[in-house]
Amino acid sequence: MENPARMIDTLHQIHLDNSRQLYLVKQRRGPSRAIMPATPFIFEFFLYNSIYQVDWENTETNGHKTEFPVGLDENGRPIRLSEGKQQKALEKHLRKKCQHDTTLLQRAFAPLGQLPDLDAPWTRIRTEDPAKAEEGEQFFKRITELRNPVNSGELLPTRSVFELIGECRYFVYNVRNNIFHGSKSLADLYDDNQGRRIEVYHLFLQSLVSLFFLAAGRKPVAADHVQSQVAIPTLSGESRIIPASGILELVVNNLIKPEDSRLIAWARRWLSDKTVEQGPDGALFYPSAGYDVITPVIIGLPYCTDFYFYDKGETLEQMLGICFFT
Repeated sequence: MENPARMIDTLHQIHLDNSRQLYLVKQRRGPSRAIMPATPFIFEFFLYNSIYQVDWENTETNGHKTEFPVGLDENGRPIRLSEGKQQKALEKHLRKKCQHDTTLLQRAFAPLGQLPDLDAPWTRIRTEDPAKAEEGEQFFKRITELRNPVNSGELLPTRSVFELIGECRYFVYNVRNNIFHGSKSLADLYDDNQGRRIEVYHLFLQSLVSLFFLAAGRKPVAADHVQSQVAIPTLSGESRIIPASGILELVVNNLIKPEDSRLIAWARRWLSDKTVEQGPDGALFYPSAGYDVITPVIIGLPYCTDFYFYDKGETLEQMLGICFFT
């Protein structure tokens, strides 16, 4: 009999490793190319599959890994509980855990609070099937319904919240099936808008898997440090989006800190609440800047045209060279 604690520890480490990896493919000619976000999304689903196929309610009771009971079909042949019912059983178990500690849900789904413009054109699925287009639109509406209480700190383990989670999970599960069964081509996965949508699917799945590990007493979880996409304002008034995979690349290359994507989102909300006036004549002064250049610039762009960074030695000069001249 497999020790459930050992199994959880192994899966937990995989979960953390997957959330921190920038997946690259080495080309025969030319530089390496990032294969994000589809690769970590698929890997997280392998992990999720291993989790929901276990009957965790009875595993806790029995003290050893317990599979779901096998029933019999009309011909007397053994059948296992469907994957959908296994996933619902996991969510029922997690809701019970969250009712004992309501902070688990808020912590696990905190990354959803950083998602911007969930009603923008990029959320629309391009398809000739009106039903699929409607399903995609409903998914982003449900994610918005989850995001709003996350930002207000009022995400609670109610039946309606877990129904939303279940509906989002069902949609993401179908996306996974489309990728695995070839309904989506490689060209589809590299489309910018499709990539942004997959980032949201992946973020939701990471949050759900994070909730499992928090409920099992494992910390930290991916939800504590996953990256969020960042919008950079431009002079035209529009925004340039750096996807979450792009932010992760900056983190891997030590150009920003792992927590900066959330700091940028928090700073934007704080400045908005303070009604700081946006204008073309502001200036930002940053003493002892070290390598911290990109994040202050992103935060200050709507308010400043002049940026002054100060530090001793060659650190700042090297950093500015990396950021703006290479």
